[in-house]
Amino acid sequence: MGRVYQGVTARIYGACGGLLIFGTGAGIYVFMGATAENVPLPAALEGAIHDAAPSLAPAAGQRMPLVMVAVFGLVSLVLVGIGLRNTLEALLKDDYTLKVTRDRGF
Repeated sequence: MGRVYQGVTARIYGACGGLLIFGTGAGIYVFMGATAENVPLPAALEGAIHDAAPSLAPAAGQRMPLVMVAVFGLVSLVLVGIGLRNTLEALLKDDYTLKVTRDRGF
């Protein structure tokens, strides 16, 4: 049981959902890159992030383990990719339909 959206409503919901996923992935990447000392961000980008949001500067001696950096980096890239794909599909596909179902568990 669920709802089916078509037309402009489906495009709006699909694009907003895609942008939300994209924003989440980008936020994870920026937060991770700005707070971990061992993430290879370009110095200019890291300086711009710290100037824009000083609270994201790493605390003295605080390092994120490389395994966590890899996991968060991979998750952020996947979320950015899914968000971009969903947004572009909602805006560019001719017959876009959004089906929303409720999962009641196992």
